[in-house]
Amino acid sequence: MKNKKLLIGFFFALLGLILVEYYIYINYSRLTRETTEISFVASGDNLDQWDNMISGSEAAASDIDCIINYVNSPIDAGAEGEIDMINRQISEGADYVIVNSGFYEQVYDYVRANHMLSTVSFVKNGNSKNESYNIQADEFKLGQDFAQYILEENESHSLLFLASEDSVNTNDAIEGLKDGFKDSELEYDVQICSNSSELLKNIYNLKYSSKHDGVVALDSETIDLLVSKKNYISEDIAIYAIDNRQESVYYLDSSALRALAYEDDYALGYITVKHFLEGKSLTRIARGVPLYYIVDRKTMYSEQLEKVLFPFVK
Repeated sequence: MKNKKLLIGFFFALLGLILVEYYIYINYSRLTRETTEISFVASGDNLDQWDNMISGSEAAASDIDCIINYVNSPIDAGAEGEIDMINRQISEGADYVIVNSGFYEQVYDYVRANHMLSTVSFVKNGNSKNESYNIQADEFKLGQDFAQYILEENESHSLLFLASEDSVNTNDAIEGLKDGFKDSELEYDVQICSNSSELLKNIYNLKYSSKHDGVVALDSETIDLLVSKKNYISEDIAIYAIDNRQESVYYLDSSALRALAYEDDYALGYITVKHFLEGKSLTRIARGVPLYYIVDRKTMYSEQLEKVLFPFVK
């Protein structure tokens, strides 16, 4: 009986020792395991508009020891503010920095001159000469494809391209639209408004002028104002939009928009983080991945597009 008790005691002591050693091993591995820190620096006053990109970046980092910090640099701080934010993130321990810049040329020139291109990449802005260090949707091609969609629908004959002067990266999309319509009979006018009052004036003019039967809204402020005034201007005015916010997906679903050219920010965030974590070039990782879609209510709930338009249910 005594030997049996000693045997049982020895067994539980051995089991306890194994559990203690396992606990120490797990925690030591966790402490000594190398963790990658990535900072995402966005231009603007808040990060709300980058929710999809943030979700994509977090998905890319989910299976790896990677911490992603998100910070914003106010527009008023200019290029200097973004540069200061990049340097601060690196000095505080970031291994890599992803930048959505409102002042791309100036910030890129600084990053290149200071030999930081192995550490810093740009997302949603850049140019083809620097494509190894930036990733963005081809907005010129997006404009061409959107024009082709509108022509195939054959519902509009005269369009107004409408945007706020504060819009970022609309020029390429406008030039793509123009190129897409150049051999057609569709007419168009371009109006870039310097302030909200001028923007509202152009929207109200749609009610009293029969010149345009459709409008292409090129930024979030224009889209929101057009949708809010849709019943006032006319239900017959087709509203086409270029945007990547969940608000515009809702507008499309509720028939406020006729069609939406949607940039896939989720994919952009995912690809950029993978670029750093896997040590592969942006162009190689992005090869064959669509970065924008032309969507209407007939297609938005297809198997492919539903995952793109509603990334939070992935």
